Amino acid sequence: MLAALSGVVKAGGDIRPLLAEANIPFSLINEPKARVSSRQFSLLVHKVTEQLEDEFLGLTDNRAPLGTFELMAFGAIHCVNLQEAIVRACRFYTLMIGSPNFELDVTNDKAYLVLALPTDSLQAHQFVVEAVFTAVHRFICWLVDKKVEIHEAGFHYPAPLHEQEYPLLFGKEIKFSRSQSYLCFDKGYLSMPIMQNQKTLNEFMRYAPYGFLLPPQFSESVTRRIRHELVSVERVTFPTLDVLSDTLHTTPSTLSRRLREENTSYQQIKDAIRRDIAIHHLTTSTIPISEISELLGYQDVSIFHRAFKKWAGVTPGAYRLSPTRDDLNE
Repeated sequence: MLAALSGVVKAGGDIRPLLAEANIPFSLINEPKARVSSRQFSLLVHKVTEQLEDEFLGLTDNRAPLGTFELMAFGAIHCVNLQEAIVRACRFYTLMIGSPNFELDVTNDKAYLVLALPTDSLQAHQFVVEAVFTAVHRFICWLVDKKVEIHEAGFHYPAPLHEQEYPLLFGKEIKFSRSQSYLCFDKGYLSMPIMQNQKTLNEFMRYAPYGFLLPPQFSESVTRRIRHELVSVERVTFPTLDVLSDTLHTTPSTLSRRLREENTSYQQIKDAIRRDIAIHHLTTSTIPISEISELLGYQDVSIFHRAFKKWAGVTPGAYRLSPTRDDLNE
């Protein structure tokens, strides 16, 4: 969060109103292990972008005026295939912004998207690389309406403290302290046709930047199907894997295997849903923490406390923007 806000700080702005609008407690700024939901972080990024009128959040040497990404995407959807779209997008940013920019390098059977990003702040640099790579991967997957598997992701800085999260974003093969920062994927994807149009682009931009911060989801995604099944229930009472497998017309072993292929598990999906619901209630209501715990299916509130601290880095009471007397006594 600090990295996302550093452009505002550099410009002499006040970060407290931005955090409040995103329902993020100011106290979390000093918690290195604190976590927020994707929606909270996306809203924060959106507010910072609006305040600075810069899609690069004031973190790079050159400013990207609001609407730059959408204009680039408009050109990309009119290309024949993914390679043409990437080349056009790279050229667009080089001409319009100058830096940061990408170069596409095709070597043997692999395609490399190499990022050039000069900056003074290492922390801001890492955040920009993470954010840009996440957005670029999300975008190219959307263009061809298929998950583009990242074969290898390289970063030209040392492994950060949160390096364990990189495989969740960029796949299993992660390498640090490389000469360049890059995403590598099979060059066969480059010949795939562009599947989007102006109508789908308008829909895509409706969820920006939130959609850019989420892993790509497609109709065949098991994770998406499971989340749809689970969030449709009135209370958080998750079925067993066997029952869920019957609902999805498959077997437990096949379902588990498909989830592993998507770099997740049934337990991770359940934890993510519980975390998001808990954060929603903690930041938008005065429901006692004991009731939130019960709503999430915990028989003992202490178990919920431990689980939430594991998810967010702090206890539920500390996370809440304006804790009530009951919350403080729990």
